[in-house]
Amino acid sequence: SASALAAQAGSFPVKTAEPVQFSLTFRNPGAPLHPQSLAADGEGFIWLATSTGLYRFDGAHFHLAHPEPIKQVAVTSDGWVWAGGDSGLIALRHGEVKRMLTQPVTGLASSGVHVGVSAGPMHYGSIAGLKKLEATANGILTVDHAGRIWFACGKGACAIGPSGEIIHGGAPAGEWTAAITDDTDVLWSWRRGEISSTRGGSSRRGSVLNSKTVPTAKVGFRDHTGRIWLEVANWIERGEFFASQAPRVSSLFDPAFAEDAAQRLWIASSGGLLRLISPSPWMRSWRYENNRTEMVTRTPSGRLMAGTDSGIELLNPADGEWRPWAGNFTGKKAWDILETSRGYWAILADKGIFLFDREGRKLGSVFEGSFRGHDFRRLFRDRRGRIWVGAKYGLFILNETSMKLDRVELPPDTLSPLAFATDSTGQEWLGSSAGIARLEGDQWKMVVPGSKLLFDSRIGTIAVGTGPEFWIGYRRDGAFSRITRGGDGWKRTDFEAGFGPLTTRALLRDRRGWIWRGTPEGVFVSDGKHLAPEDWLSLSTANGFPNESVSNFGLFEDTDGSVWVSNDRGVVQVTPDAHWFDPISVSPPRVTALHFNSELRLWPSNAEPLPDSIPELKIDFAQWPAGAPRLPAVHYRLWPIEKEWRYSAAGSATYRSLPAGEYRFDMQGDRGDQVQSFTFRTGAVAMPVSAGWVAGGAAGALGGALLLGWRRNRSRREKESYWKAKNEFLSAKADDPEEVSKSGQTVDDRYLLGERIGKGGFADVYRGTDLRDNATVAVKFLTTDGELEEWQRSRFEREAAALALIHHSGVIPLLDTSITEGGDLYLVMPMIEGQSLRALLSAGPLERKKVADWITEIGDALASAHAHGVLHRDLKPENILIEAQFQRIVVIDFGAATIIEAGLSHHGSLMLGSFDYMAPEQVQGRSSPATDVYSFAAVVFEMCTGVRYRSLTDGTEVGLRRALSGFSDGFLTELSRGLAYNPEMRPQHIAQYACLLAGHLRSY
Repeated sequence: SASALAAQAGSFPVKTAEPVQFSLTFRNPGAPLHPQSLAADGEGFIWLATSTGLYRFDGAHFHLAHPEPIKQVAVTSDGWVWAGGDSGLIALRHGEVKRMLTQPVTGLASSGVHVGVSAGPMHYGSIAGLKKLEATANGILTVDHAGRIWFACGKGACAIGPSGEIIHGGAPAGEWTAAITDDTDVLWSWRRGEISSTRGGSSRRGSVLNSKTVPTAKVGFRDHTGRIWLEVANWIERGEFFASQAPRVSSLFDPAFAEDAAQRLWIASSGGLLRLISPSPWMRSWRYENNRTEMVTRTPSGRLMAGTDSGIELLNPADGEWRPWAGNFTGKKAWDILETSRGYWAILADKGIFLFDREGRKLGSVFEGSFRGHDFRRLFRDRRGRIWVGAKYGLFILNETSMKLDRVELPPDTLSPLAFATDSTGQEWLGSSAGIARLEGDQWKMVVPGSKLLFDSRIGTIAVGTGPEFWIGYRRDGAFSRITRGGDGWKRTDFEAGFGPLTTRALLRDRRGWIWRGTPEGVFVSDGKHLAPEDWLSLSTANGFPNESVSNFGLFEDTDGSVWVSNDRGVVQVTPDAHWFDPISVSPPRVTALHFNSELRLWPSNAEPLPDSIPELKIDFAQWPAGAPRLPAVHYRLWPIEKEWRYSAAGSATYRSLPAGEYRFDMQGDRGDQVQSFTFRTGAVAMPVSAGWVAGGAAGALGGALLLGWRRNRSRREKESYWKAKNEFLSAKADDPEEVSKSGQTVDDRYLLGERIGKGGFADVYRGTDLRDNATVAVKFLTTDGELEEWQRSRFEREAAALALIHHSGVIPLLDTSITEGGDLYLVMPMIEGQSLRALLSAGPLERKKVADWITEIGDALASAHAHGVLHRDLKPENILIEAQFQRIVVIDFGAATIIEAGLSHHGSLMLGSFDYMAPEQVQGRSSPATDVYSFAAVVFEMCTGVRYRSLTDGTEVGLRRALSGFSDGFLTELSRGLAYNPEMRPQHIAQYACLLAGHLRSY
């Protein structure tokens, strides 16, 4: 009935949501003008409709795809991008452009391969054509959970069904801006300042949207969770309307939403793009009326207390509100608060240092009256319970018994000993104009002298990490610094241009190792590992922070891991999402655009032909992130011009005056992904590029190395030639490379190198210290030589790839891998304290039971590698370690490894491995799991005899039995099978083979 459909006047019921749950800034530099509409395609691109044209965002660049002004954009499931504006409607895909309508477009939405278009009358169709419908939209178009396209119409609400039919909804009559049904089939319609919901023919409406929350209500986007976004602070979910109490953010008026194929929500603002990291609440703010908060602390008794411009405030757990603490000196700034067994000590500006009881009653004072001669600021309690008082002009110890301050002797002219910090071990630190000191007993011992190492002597704040590692903010503008161990001393890194405001007011290193930096323009957060400008998350008014100006002592980590931020207008509690800095999961890097001769080519293809003459070629490439919002950096090179890898976080490379020829642009992500390649050709002269380097995983990488192989070994296919070549090879003596030690160096500000503990033809190994957690590690550096440098690099990269695949206690794990600023490749692994099997064998053969135990462990470790498609190909006693404490076996050095499909031989032309233990087929560049079986059997022979298998004059069974006299016939027969010349005659499953050999040893 008409009465049942009548709108219910009054206020609409609202579910209150925690403030600003939506996003963190992803990327702003280079953004086009404020997008009016967003859409995501299935290839990993975001499309933006702006007044200057249609832009495509590839994760690193905004490319202009179409120059006419665009108001609406949508993508259909067949890959067509639809863009509409005053000039009409176009559809484009991979450079092809079709004009679909010439009438101005005011609304656009996609469902499957179909689009709904508001262009005067509604239109509906696909790339095959559009038909005009007998309906007109009043405002925007939205898509519901059933794929219906909804819009406000003269009858209240209308929808377009899958066949293009018009469906009339049951919304009350009125000039609504938009309409949509949610997942509970409630029909919602809204306009500025009013919202309506209809269920089962009964409607209710009321005023909830106003100029303070949704100024125009022109947004209605449904994400994969079913939430319908009307604004960043207002949405519909589970049949209810939710509104955040956060203040409006001017940069987010009329936002646009899109969700990509990985179900990440993107939001367009005037500054660029924002991305939803987690829909869970992450921030709560308390606003004061011009009441600056200096600090927040949680006392040992569990109370949350804040020092503000008007005194001390206490958080009431019953209602979650901050209130003035009863009985304190209201109206006086509270600099700091500290609870002891005696009560609560507080520094009050221009009043003194006071002791209060639990209810806030004054119990006494240490220094009452004006104290501008000292300017007390900070209270700090050490592990021994002593209370230190920092002032601008001195450091004191507070004696609670005598209620007096005792001055502490400091170096002459020491100012502002205020920057107290405690590291994760409980060690106390103090920053002042004299430098950074460590508390040792009753004395502060200077560790980092300020006169020599600091950017500025006026330290304002410090944060301390393991190592130790110091983050320093200064009282003057200019930079903030990080100080780490560097060789025998300290190394300072300054962060200036590109890192936000030049002023750093507060620093915090939290329990996760993240670094928080408070500034006059918000809070910046790093994971402590990635420190480029784009790696820092920004918490500011652009993503909901109520006030950006952080106080001088304004960062405090609570017991639950949340961080309290004190600012000019109150206090904010930030609960970091655990996924903010997850390891980045990325798609492979790809070339997304070419710039040359004033042309922009947005869909370049492999083997792309380019003009003969190109004065300058710019290649844009990107690696689309699927984890944290930091942009992944990409290593790249242009072959054959560049043989060394270069590095870019911006995602562009420029080349000038390229000669005619064929080129290959190689890309590799900074997380060790497989090499991806893009080929192109300029001019008419062909310069062949090796197909072995084209992307294809480990096989592609190996192919490149094989091009440098020793093809002369191909003809040595007969057994007699094998033994002859083997003895000739072993009799040759190689020249020792020049001795160059890296001992004492610090790598990437993290790994302090000690003595060299291993040296070989391909790599040097150093004992090192991970300065982040003081762990002992082994750091392995590639050593290269002349024309084989590229092959050696490939060998080194194979080791990293192999170790990343295997997870077994008997295989040494890979902790880190990178390239130094000088271009040196290195791997980081745990330091295994113990002996190599080679060292043990220097004393002769091993006891049989020990051989049985250890070969079982070796076989099990290699079987795990084979199960992951990894062949070791260089098993020898030097690459088998016996851990000292538990005598467990660890297999190391996968530098000759290759990655194959299980059960398939790997063919090539490169001989890899150590000749003493090399299987015959390796001379011909072939390998399979049976190759490792051969090397394993040769190692077992040496463990049992104390001599190398190569000491035999031939490979006959007669020679083997003579060397192993005293061993059982069964053991001899099985060992002979493992040393068979033909790999097909050897056992194929190394773990089973090892157990079989061990059984014979134990039973004899």
